[in-house]
Amino acid sequence: MFASDFQDETPETISAFVDSLDEVSSLPLIYAVDEEGGTVVRISKFPQYRTEKFLSPRELIEGGADAVTADTDEKCRLLMSLGINFNLAPVADISEDSSEFIYYRSAGGIENAVEYVRAYVLKSSELSVGSTLKHFPGYGGNADTHTGAAYDDRDLDELMA
Repeated sequence: MFASDFQDETPETISAFVDSLDEVSSLPLIYAVDEEGGTVVRISKFPQYRTEKFLSPRELIEGGADAVTADTDEKCRLLMSLGINFNLAPVADISEDSSEFIYYRSAGGIENAVEYVRAYVLKSSELSVGSTLKHFPGYGGNADTHTGAAYDDRDLDELMA
């Protein structure tokens, strides 16, 4: 689901929409959304769902794993209340260079990324909300692939490092 699906709706209409799809499907459906926090929020950017958008991984990790766990708990509960069972998060890339595209969407360096991803996935799994690790280490400095093709001319040794 995209931000436009939530913009002019309410929690009640989204939940009713999901329920109506479930009623006509003979298979369990997966409802997915990008609700990473920070610059990528499809739901919490709208005040009818949350008074403030969810914080970015970089902001959250400053409070350690406990802050990530608490945020993930709230995020998952919001998604579940709407009938959404899969979040296209967390970002697993590492970036310590503010000029990189992924910088503000990442938790920072490798130690922060590991701590963030571990806490996020454990809490999401505990609540039975699917998650996906995306933008693995190495994407960082490339272009935004939502707006066009990205070409990476680094050699294999640099990518492996």
